[in-house]
Amino acid sequence: MDGSTANSQIAELEGALSLAKTNYEKLGKLWKQNIGSEMQYLQAKNQYENLQNSIKTAKSQAGKYTLRAPITGTVDAIMANEGELVGSMTGGPVMRIINMGDIKLKANVSEAYVGKIKIGQTVKVYYPSLKLTTEETVSAVGSVIDVNNRTYSVYVTPRKNTKDLKPNMLAMITAYDFEDNDAMSVPTKLVRNDGTKDYILTVKTNGEKKTVEKTLVLIEQEFASETIIKSGLEPGSEIITEGYNSVIEGDEVKVVTE
Repeated sequence: MDGSTANSQIAELEGALSLAKTNYEKLGKLWKQNIGSEMQYLQAKNQYENLQNSIKTAKSQAGKYTLRAPITGTVDAIMANEGELVGSMTGGPVMRIINMGDIKLKANVSEAYVGKIKIGQTVKVYYPSLKLTTEETVSAVGSVIDVNNRTYSVYVTPRKNTKDLKPNMLAMITAYDFEDNDAMSVPTKLVRNDGTKDYILTVKTNGEKKTVEKTLVLIEQEFASETIIKSGLEPGSEIITEGYNSVIEGDEVKVVTE
C-alpha cells in the first residue's frame, strides 16, 4: 500500500510545527518581559498546539497504510495482489505468517478420559511422515467438552526434534491413563465370570496328577488386550492359555510346553 501522500503531509506539518514552536517560544519570552500583546502570544500558542494535534492525526492515518500482524514470524505466502482492495470489507487473508517458536500439538480426547490426562503427564508422540517418536509432556488440558463429538482438547508443546516440524503436520499422541510397574497382568480373553465373580482357569498339581482349578481373582484394571489382576493369582501359578474353552473345573489335564 502506498502511503507516500500521507508521509509528505506529515513532513509538511513537521516543518510548520518547527516554525510555530520557534515563534511561540520567542513570543513567550517577550510576554514574560511584558513586551508585545497577549493576543499574539495566545495565537502562537494555539497554532503550535493545533499543529501538534494535526501531526498526531496524520500519523494515525498513515499507520493505516501499514499491515501489522499479531505475531512475529516469517511470511510464508501472500494472498493479495497489487492494487487489490484488502481489509474488513473483503474478509479474506492478506498473507500467511508462520512462527515456529511456539509449536503446539492438539489432540481431541474422549470425555470418557476426563481427569485421567493431566498437565505435566508424559506422553509418546509419533510423527508418521518423519517416522519419528519422541516423549513429551502435556502442556494444557481443555476445560470444555465439544458437544458435536463429545471430546475435549489436550495440548502438547514439543521440545525435541522441532526443526523438521511443519504447521498442520499429523502427529499421533499416546497417553497412558494407568501405570503400575509391579502389576500382574494376563490376557483379557483368559478372564471369565460365573455371574458373580471373576476367575481364571489354572492348573492344580497333586503329585503327578494335574487338574483344572477355578481361581477367583480381583480385577484392578481391564483393557482390550490385557487385564491387571489385583489379587487372587500367586507368582508361579500355571494358567491355562490354550484349550481353555474345552475344559472345566476338575478336568484332568496334561501340561504341554512348547
